[in-house]
Amino acid sequence: MQSQTDTIIDPNTTNEVQAELAALRARRAELEAARERKAELTDVEQLEQERRAVADAEALLAAIDEHGRVDIDIAIVDTTIGNVIVKRASRARFQRFQDEGKFDFKAVSKLVEPCVVYPDAAGFAAMLERQPAIMTACGNTISRLAGVKRDEVEKK
Repeated sequence: MQSQTDTIIDPNTTNEVQAELAALRARRAELEAARERKAELTDVEQLEQERRAVADAEALLAAIDEHGRVDIDIAIVDTTIGNVIVKRASRARFQRFQDEGKFDFKAVSKLVEPCVVYPDAAGFAAMLERQPAIMTACGNTISRLAGVKRDEVEKK
């Protein structure tokens, strides 16, 4: 019995295989190029992205003026749909959160929502509709501002 490696390869079959292989590679390259074109932002999307970046930067400067230093008094939660700026929770608020002993969405919301400096409540709600895990990221960030080490937050 012959193994596949011992099989004699017909030169005509090799040419057919090479032709099909070349055709498939060309088709894959076409599909990848089409995907890349679809992933490119339109001018309107680029404009919106720039507007959001400017608004984020202006909000950060205002938050620094009103609340204090970045990574001490406030922090930026960078998301794919814009920044959220949160301030450090008061001792009483953070203690209520810890005393509750839960890290579910409702408990985290009670901690986070009063600490959101930017965007406004409606903007934050719209962000949560698109990406609900932003709430968790904000909760982790507020915990770090309260003095919890990064690896302790990530264990939860």
